[in-house]
Amino acid sequence: LPAAVSMAKDLSHRLGAVIAVSGVIDIIADRDRVCLVRNGCAEMSRITGSGCMLSALTGAFCGALPQQPFQAACAAVATMGVCGELAEERRLKNGTGNATFRNDLIDAVFNLTETQLTKGVRYEIYES
Repeated sequence: LPAAVSMAKDLSHRLGAVIAVSGVIDIIADRDRVCLVRNGCAEMSRITGSGCMLSALTGAFCGALPQQPFQAACAAVATMGVCGELAEERRLKNGTGNATFRNDLIDAVFNLTETQLTKGVRYEIYES
C-alpha cells in the first residue's frame, strides 16, 4: 500500500491532477492528500463497464464540484464502491449471476440515497 500511495502522489505532482487508482483498496491522491476507500466487491472486476461507470461518475462529480476535484473524486469512488456492495448483496440474495449484477449495479447508482452512501462508505485519510 505505501508504494501504491507514493506512486499516486508522485503522479499527481507530475501531472498536476487528482489521481484515482481503483482496486481492492481505492486510492485517491492529490499533491497533499490521500484518501483510501475500502468499499466495493470482487464481482465489480468481473463485469464489463464498472470502470467506465466510475469514469462517468467521476466526471459528473467533478462537474458538480469544479473547485474541489479531490473531494469530488473521493465521493465518486465511494459512491461506486457502495453501489457495488449493494448490487452484490442483491445478487447473493437472489442467487443470480454477473449479468444481473451489472444491471443491479446500474440500478444501485440510479437509486442510491444519501443515507445509503453515508452509512455504507468506509474511507480514511492516509497519513504516511
